[in-house]
Amino acid sequence: MPKSQRKKGLPNKPAKGLAGELESSARTIGRRPRTIILSALGNAIKDGRTRRAPAPSQEKFAGDVAAELLARDANFKISETLLARLERGGIQDPDPEVLAAIATVLGEDYTALVGHLVAQKYDIDPVKLAPLFRGPITMAQLARWEATQREFWVVATDIVDARDPQFAAAVRNVVVDHEGEAVFFIPADLLPRFATIKGLAFSNVSDPTALARLTAVPLQVQQQAVLTTSFIIGNPSGRYGTKSIGYLILNDENAKPCMAFQMYESETSNTIGNLRTVLQEHLNKTSQAPAQ
Repeated sequence: MPKSQRKKGLPNKPAKGLAGELESSARTIGRRPRTIILSALGNAIKDGRTRRAPAPSQEKFAGDVAAELLARDANFKISETLLARLERGGIQDPDPEVLAAIATVLGEDYTALVGHLVAQKYDIDPVKLAPLFRGPITMAQLARWEATQREFWVVATDIVDARDPQFAAAVRNVVVDHEGEAVFFIPADLLPRFATIKGLAFSNVSDPTALARLTAVPLQVQQQAVLTTSFIIGNPSGRYGTKSIGYLILNDENAKPCMAFQMYESETSNTIGNLRTVLQEHLNKTSQAPAQ
């Protein structure tokens, strides 16, 4: 119908059949999407920030992220207000550069952080996104993460901390600087190497109580079933945050540690339970031993 013949004040009648469906779809596509509170991403960022030792304020953390963005030459600025909105889940499309900088400052995997966003925003079963949450990190990244902890347990067939300056520094940072605790579950024949770690970590340390915060639990033959692989668990007691995090450590073809994968929460929880039993048996035995 020519435009001049249409009655004023009356809307155009919708087309029928396939043409009508296409027209309706075209109008729908342009609609504003519903707002989703991305609480999973926000909680992941907040938990990561508050697990650091000492836990920085939002203002301090925003400054750390801003410095990381500057180091990356990223054309983006972040403020305390923006970070607060992120932690509340109030930003629908956070900038990838900002998320990458946050992940670096937290010492966490970028893909795992994005996984929280993707799963909730697009209503995808997190189980199907499991590979995102187990993103591999290098041993250097693992050392930086270890250094941020207040407490960690290590189960190891080999102690890289004794010969790797990054891990030796991480142990010292946790136990001396943060006044935290570290426990190594190791075969009895690795105790001499553990003594080397103490020598590296506590050289020129005047605090005698620091020595007591770094301990080794020698595993007996019947207990060495836990040594099928090496791993590290941060915050195993749950005293320094809301979540315990574990990393499986993989070896290369020369049996040297080369990368780590984050453990599932169920794996971490079960492992903590098993190790807690071993630790208690060790404490009972040492408390009953006669004084030298």
